[in-house]
Amino acid sequence: MKRFEDSEGLSPLALPDSAPVVDGTVYVGGEDLYALRTSDGSQRWQAGFTNDVETTPAVANGLVLVESGQTFYAVNTTDGTKQWHQPRGTIPRPDAATVAGDSVYVPGNDLFKFDVDTGTKHWQFGPSGVPRSPAVADGRVFVPDTIGNFFARSAEDGSDLWHYESLNGSKLKAPAVDNDTVYLSVTGDRSGAADLSIINAFDVATGSVRWRYGGTTGEISTVTPAGNSVYVKDAGGALIALDASSGKERWTTQVEGATDRPIVVNGVVLVGGADQLVAVDASNGDIRWTASLQKPKVPAVVDGVVYVPTDNTITALAHGAEASETPSETETSNQSTSERQTQSSATNETEGNVSRSTDAADSSSQSSDGASGFGPAAALAGIAGALMDRRRRVADED
Repeated sequence: MKRFEDSEGLSPLALPDSAPVVDGTVYVGGEDLYALRTSDGSQRWQAGFTNDVETTPAVANGLVLVESGQTFYAVNTTDGTKQWHQPRGTIPRPDAATVAGDSVYVPGNDLFKFDVDTGTKHWQFGPSGVPRSPAVADGRVFVPDTIGNFFARSAEDGSDLWHYESLNGSKLKAPAVDNDTVYLSVTGDRSGAADLSIINAFDVATGSVRWRYGGTTGEISTVTPAGNSVYVKDAGGALIALDASSGKERWTTQVEGATDRPIVVNGVVLVGGADQLVAVDASNGDIRWTASLQKPKVPAVVDGVVYVPTDNTITALAHGAEASETPSETETSNQSTSERQTQSSATNETEGNVSRSTDAADSSSQSSDGASGFGPAAALAGIAGALMDRRRRVADED
């Protein structure tokens, strides 16, 4: 597993919460923006900015859309050249932008709607800061602000459709929309006197409350809707599945670790735990397998491969093989400077699915229950070499 370190022993690079994968390329933020080939992890290009890239990039219309410092940029997916930029305000490390059609909705001091291709500003809405990714559906934009308000705005002109003022929460997560329901996780009361977390389900058209679930304490993740259930993870380590229509609890499984949102693929819930990625059966909460990874964040699953960012690495895991063994200690240990050289992994592409194998330690094996699912494979190769020139900066942002 390659570490994002340079040859001069600087502090490890902190990655954003996820890394999108589009057309054979994984786009990685950090001190610069990197485009890496999914086939072997080698670098396609590297784009530098005055500030770090601390949020997850979005990709649309041949552009990578990303925040750096107080500015939002669009860069070409082919070579990383900058196409346009717009100011987004001083709120530190907002969530990723949301693309819908030919528009991109950008959180910051305000909520901005820009044209993806040209960067033309269509409108901006100025509540008390917008740190979270908006959800966009059915001509509506859903977004919380920093003081507990939650808004539904018109995607066309930004006008108010409905809103809630001063929801009883000190932390409102990014909303999620599925069918005709918008889900919102709220943590704690505004005075800080309580740490009760509540999941809200609102009607997208009217804002009426469909149900509320308040069975957890501490910080809670963004809700992930999938099928007839919604999934959420709390700070106490509980991965919770709720009935999407009623909010009734279906099952709870203990997965110790951070509260990054889970994702659901092919009946499997993937969620980061304490130094491991955990795969849970979506139907009953049974743990299918675990993979040892240091502080895994939100994975991306594309064409049969799971791409998992951590604080300073990315690992590619095979999907579609049998449930697998945990990577060995050797695979996940730190490497010395002399070991941080570009390596190549044998690549086999069949019907769009990429499987990687370098030796027996990387191959998948049958689990004790015989269940099929995801399995660890070789780490993306060449990442360390791609990131050696970490300190390069582009002074002219224009």
